[in-house]
Amino acid sequence: MLTPRQKYEVCRVKSGVALIPIFDSTLVAFGISTRNGNTVVDWGNSFTNNINPVKLNDFTITGGNNYDHTYASAFTGNVSVKFLKGLKDVYSIRIDTSHGTNTHSKLNITDIENFFSQFPDLYSVCIYEYGFSVDNRKSIIKGDLSRFPISVERVFIGDSDVLNAANDLVLNLSNYSVLSKLKYFKYDPSNFNIVFSTMKIIGNLSKLPTSCQYLYLTKASAGSSITYTAGKVWASAFDTLYFPIPLTYSENDALLNDLKNSVTTATGGKAIYLGGSCRTVASNAAVTYLTGLGFTISGVSVITPLKILDIDFQNNFTDASSSALTMVAGAALPTFALSGRKAGEYCAVFNGSQSIKTTTNLPINSDKVTIAFWMKTTQTAVSVLTELSLNSDNKNAFVTAINADSANKFSFQNKRSSAGYAIARSSVNVNDNTWNFVVATSDRALSGDNETKIYINGSLSLVVQNNLDMTGNYINDILFIGQRAGSSLGFNGSLTRLKIYNYPFTPSEVTNLYNSEL
Repeated sequence: MLTPRQKYEVCRVKSGVALIPIFDSTLVAFGISTRNGNTVVDWGNSFTNNINPVKLNDFTITGGNNYDHTYASAFTGNVSVKFLKGLKDVYSIRIDTSHGTNTHSKLNITDIENFFSQFPDLYSVCIYEYGFSVDNRKSIIKGDLSRFPISVERVFIGDSDVLNAANDLVLNLSNYSVLSKLKYFKYDPSNFNIVFSTMKIIGNLSKLPTSCQYLYLTKASAGSSITYTAGKVWASAFDTLYFPIPLTYSENDALLNDLKNSVTTATGGKAIYLGGSCRTVASNAAVTYLTGLGFTISGVSVITPLKILDIDFQNNFTDASSSALTMVAGAALPTFALSGRKAGEYCAVFNGSQSIKTTTNLPINSDKVTIAFWMKTTQTAVSVLTELSLNSDNKNAFVTAINADSANKFSFQNKRSSAGYAIARSSVNVNDNTWNFVVATSDRALSGDNETKIYINGSLSLVVQNNLDMTGNYINDILFIGQRAGSSLGFNGSLTRLKIYNYPFTPSEVTNLYNSEL
């Protein structure tokens, strides 16, 4: 038995009427193309007119609006569009409210899935909405962009300056229906004079529909749960994959190998970009095959992923990593105390005049690094936690410190080959006399704000003070822990479970490491 809401929807679909909700608008404009029918529009203010929309126009390719109306005063309500050939006649929709600096058209789409479900045989969707960074010219567009009707084959989202909360616009890759016909999805804001509302990407990339030949995402932030599961079947005729969100090296290997096993023809842009990531030799054959088809593959560099230092400070300075480095006093050795983060665990206690160092160079052999450790301190003076440098200022080195460029904060300073540091710091205090789990990652193959990330207790905590671009591998040099070069800027506090890797952790890897340490 149908619910009242279901009965209403059945009647509405049969009537061929779709509702376009707007609010506080003096002008409304949007684009609709049908397959062969015309429409009657009720603008909600006792004014109606007949509109013969352009037929079979794909708004993801050809722009423009053909539904326009001006109100005498600001209007809030529904515009009703009756499709004389029924709602299945609707072919393409363009949401576009860009109409100069003095007029505005604001849609009120509070749930993408519900709104677009009005059009059960829709072919394409274009959202190209901006409000000149002024709130009273912005639409509301909320929901999951994977929940367009399964009939939709093409989606283009351009400038999207919407009146939303931070997480209101999302693309959940895991939510795609196996019946989806999606072939093309592009999120590419291009007008850099406005402020963009960030679209958050979450879910499993391997759930992208097999039919998809083109996925291009820019200016999108990652949730903490971006994953890729090996075994995906990709479209045999593939065009472009631009995915700027870091995956793990093993996920990148699996993705490239899955493309190799699926793709037989390169079309269109012939581009694969996996940003802020690395891969291993396990995907070399896949890269060779794909470049042989004509693809350009970028964003990933080949590494041998290693943990290059692992000191637990459990009443010793033993390095349990594959490097098996020997540690000696930098100045005087710190002491151990049975007051670690957990009951029954030790930690190393530094008094400001103590440090340790490696006797041989840290074998980083990479332009990438991840440093992770637990720390506890109340220190307010500038102090060095770790530094890759024998003379305290080597080029292509790094230093982690507290209170260095901002009181009470942790910072990662990235020394470039010429004068200057790129500096990033935590946005939260770390000298609060509690145990804090600190992770810093750096990828010098990236640029600007993307190079360095800082996480405190599993959460991103980042302020970038100086985004000078870094290039080239880190120098293989002596690593100091607790002081600069064993002589100055000493740390006064406790450390435990220090680890260094030669590749940058993804947000999900940081979360997993933090949870494993609890």
